[in-house]
Amino acid sequence: MFFDECYNFLLQKSDIFWWQLYGVKVNSFQKLYESDSLGSLLPHQIREVDEFSCSLDILVLLEKEDRVGKAYLDLSPAISLESQWEKALELAYSNPNKKWLPVKPSSEPYVSLSTSDDQIINDPESVLMEVEKDVNQEIKALEGVQVTTAEIYVRNKQVTRRSSTGLFTEKNLSDIYFEIAMEKSPDHKSQEVNNVLTSVSKKDLCVKKFIEKTASETRSLGYVQEPTTNAKAQILVDEDAISSFMLALKSQLNCSNEYQHFPFLKKGDVLESQGDRLSLTLDPFIPQMIDSSPFTAEGLSSRSSQVIEDGKVINTVIGNRFGQYLGYEPNGICGNMIVPQGKFSLDELRVKGVEVIEIIKFSSLLVDDHKLTWSSEIKLAKQYRSDGSVTWLKGGVVSGDLRDNLRHCYFSKEMATVNFPSTGFYEGKGYKGPAGMLILEGVSVVGS
Repeated sequence: MFFDECYNFLLQKSDIFWWQLYGVKVNSFQKLYESDSLGSLLPHQIREVDEFSCSLDILVLLEKEDRVGKAYLDLSPAISLESQWEKALELAYSNPNKKWLPVKPSSEPYVSLSTSDDQIINDPESVLMEVEKDVNQEIKALEGVQVTTAEIYVRNKQVTRRSSTGLFTEKNLSDIYFEIAMEKSPDHKSQEVNNVLTSVSKKDLCVKKFIEKTASETRSLGYVQEPTTNAKAQILVDEDAISSFMLALKSQLNCSNEYQHFPFLKKGDVLESQGDRLSLTLDPFIPQMIDSSPFTAEGLSSRSSQVIEDGKVINTVIGNRFGQYLGYEPNGICGNMIVPQGKFSLDELRVKGVEVIEIIKFSSLLVDDHKLTWSSEIKLAKQYRSDGSVTWLKGGVVSGDLRDNLRHCYFSKEMATVNFPSTGFYEGKGYKGPAGMLILEGVSVVGS
């Protein structure tokens, strides 16, 4: 294998301060579908893809004792390793950084942990077929809508790391991607709804709920109105939005923000609230979750910890590099975001506020993890009127400030899981917590 060739080559480079080699092997199955006359999915394109990539990180000592040169390079089997090594050195010597000591192997072995769906690792095609069967079963029962196209994508990934300090890690990853498009059937073809569902394992892929939600959105086409402008709107958001909010908070708990002079949360900081006070735990040891791992990105042994308790920051994330820069002891805290169950049901939250807008789907929720502000167009929502009626909404822009939102919010009794694999555009999200969050402060809607 190319990875072994690279590793044996690097073992000869003992005169360098540090190197780290990453190898990623990917196997994926993909099917593209159209719907047939009976409403079932008919595959029209099937692909299996095998990929392998290798990348190299290096640090070199510079003339100044407190500086190292740093470089990253994707390696190619089509080019000699020696020439790629020379290029990496050239890049490193022109990129000075404050010196730090890379992670060395711990005296204790990493814990054993299932980070992937074994069936996806061993037989991804069978998982795809099972998902296809589940989807066909659900769409046959749909009324008032018609499925036009769909895609199912099942992937497994094996990631291997070796370093000059003797660090050796291996991890299996898996994910499922399901995309479906629907239109009103059969005479309303001017608009289409296209939604995506992802998961690490098949058992957490809630196909039924997802298809029902997509069908409901499709049926609403033509019956929606733009929301009314309101500087003091009250909204109910789902687990996808909550996980994005928690991800922004998680980033501010990382000591790298402190070192780089970005906004950060430190021990003792308080998130005031007259509603539910936020508690947040980071847990890397939940099987088959996207942020589960026996080790951190730097190779430290992972550790679970509560970081926010009843609105107060009690712990922060201290990595190896930036912990050394700040004089802090690295702690290995990382993992999936865990929020405890709330006191109210979703039905109770819908009427707890004043004319609550329940966001069924944001067009594209953007959260600024520095300012903790967020905004999106409303793709679909329901507004619960004081007279008991319900209005479907679409359009308008909703925005908020997470610090203000947390001052007056309530979480649902119902719980949910988000397992969103990282992509080229979005960071991965592993979340277990309430399926709903009622926000009574710090939200504005601009509409008609």
